[in-house]
Amino acid sequence: MTAARDLRKSDIRTFQAGSLREALEYVRQEFGPAAQIVRTREIPAGGLWNRLAGRTQIEISAQAAQLAEEAVVYEPAAAPLDLGLDLQDPRWQLAQRFAPATSDGPAPPSLPPVPTRQTSTPTAQSGSTRAEQARASWAWPAEASLLYAELVAAEVDPTAAHQLITEALRISTSTASTPERSLRQALLRCLEWEFPVDGPIQLPPGEQRLVAFIGPTGVGKTTTLAKLAAHFHLRQRRRVGLVTLDTYRVAAVEQLRIYAEILDVPLAVASTAAEVPAALLKMADRDLVLIDTAGRAPQDNLRMAELQGLLAAIRPAETHLVLSLAQGARGLMQAAEGFAAVPYTRLLLTKRDEAATWGGLLGVCRRTGKGIGYLSTGQNVPADLILADSRELARGILGEPQA
Repeated sequence: MTAARDLRKSDIRTFQAGSLREALEYVRQEFGPAAQIVRTREIPAGGLWNRLAGRTQIEISAQAAQLAEEAVVYEPAAAPLDLGLDLQDPRWQLAQRFAPATSDGPAPPSLPPVPTRQTSTPTAQSGSTRAEQARASWAWPAEASLLYAELVAAEVDPTAAHQLITEALRISTSTASTPERSLRQALLRCLEWEFPVDGPIQLPPGEQRLVAFIGPTGVGKTTTLAKLAAHFHLRQRRRVGLVTLDTYRVAAVEQLRIYAEILDVPLAVASTAAEVPAALLKMADRDLVLIDTAGRAPQDNLRMAELQGLLAAIRPAETHLVLSLAQGARGLMQAAEGFAAVPYTRLLLTKRDEAATWGGLLGVCRRTGKGIGYLSTGQNVPADLILADSRELARGILGEPQA
C-alpha cells in the first residue's frame, strides 16, 4: 500500500453546483480539460426550504494537472477487476459515485459477444493490453470523461462505455459548434449502431400471421397486445383475433375479453397445449392472431418448460419478448437470460415513460442480438405505441428529449 501524501489544500479548489455536468464545467473553466478531480460527494443544498425538501447538490474538489502527481490519495481497490480501466482513476470513481442506487457496483469484466450485425464498438485489438486502455483513458479530453460518466450513470456497462467513448473519439469530427457537441453526436452514432430495429409486424397477402407475446409478470403484455389489436383492426382494417393462454389470472382474461368486445374481435382461451388447436381453429378466418401468455418469473424453470410446450403447439411466425424499460439494467438482463431457452424472435419494450435510465437495454441487445419492433410509451389504448427507432433509443440512453 502506498502511503498517502498530505494534500496541499491551498492548491485545491472546491466547486458546488446543482448537477454533475455543471460542477464539471466549473472545474474545466478553472483548471482546463486536464484537471485532476480529487474528491466528489453529494451534500445538502443550501437554504432552509431546500434542506426541508431534502434537495442535494454536487461538490467536487479539483486541482491543476501539474499538481496531480503530488496530491492524489491512492487507496487500494478492495477487489480489482480487469475492466480495461484503472479503478484508481478519479474519473472512474466519479462515474461510479453517480451510478443509480440499484447498481451492485462494477459490472463483470467480460462482455457478452457482440452480434455480428452490430460491430460498431469493437473490443481492443489483440496487441493492446488493458493497461494501455487505462493509460489511453487518462488522455481523454474533459468532454469524453463527462460523457463516460453519463453512460455509466445511465447503467451502461462500464467496459461497454469505455468502448463507446473510444470509438466516438475515433470517428468524431469538428463539424459541430463545440468539441463536446461534436463528440456527443459521434457517440449518438455509435449508440445507434448498437440497436437493430425490425419494423412493424408484416402481414403477407393471403397468409395468416400468428404472433405470440411472452415476458415476465407485470411488464404490460396484455395492454400492449390490445394496442396492437386496435392498430391493425381499426387503422389497418385487418381481421384480427385474440387468443389468451394466461389462465393463471382471471383478471388477465377479463381484461382481454373487455378489449375484444370493444374492438369487436373474437377471443379464444386455451388453458393447456392440448386446447391450443381448438382455439386456433376458431381464428381460421383471421389475418392476424395475437397470442397472450401468462407472465413468468425468469428463474421459474417449470413454468418456462410449460411455455415452451405451448409455443411448440402454436408454432407462431413471431414471438416477441416483452421487457419493461422500468426494470433497470439488472432486471432487463435477468429477464433476457431467463427467457433465453424460449425461441423468441424479437424484443418489444414497454414503460418507456416510467424508465429512469435506459442503459441496460444496450447490454440486452448485445447479449440477445434480437431486433426491436415496438415501444410502449404509456397506458392509453389504442395510442401510446410507436415503432422502435435506433436514433430515439440512442437519445434515450443519453437522457435526451424524445420525439
